[in-house]
Amino acid sequence: MDVSGKKAIVFGGRSGIGLATSKLLASMGTNVIAVSRDPSKAGELPVGVSLAKCDVLDCQALALLFELHAPFDILISAATGGSRAIE
Repeated sequence: MDVSGKKAIVFGGRSGIGLATSKLLASMGTNVIAVSRDPSKAGELPVGVSLAKCDVLDCQALALLFELHAPFDILISAATGGSRAIE
């Protein structure tokens, strides 16, 4: 699948599987927006990956994120919300 030149949003994109996915997509020529609740904890990101702050449990923040970054071609959700999602 050719994803070069496409735009991707990766929720949970600054750590774990989300970060690995962000790196892989960027290495394939995709422009990636790695979304994190706390982007200040992000380490060095590869070329082609930018960072956006958004809490996936905040509907208003999600709406703003989509408004700012739409349209996009790929959406990956690797964010769990942690224990807050269970409450």
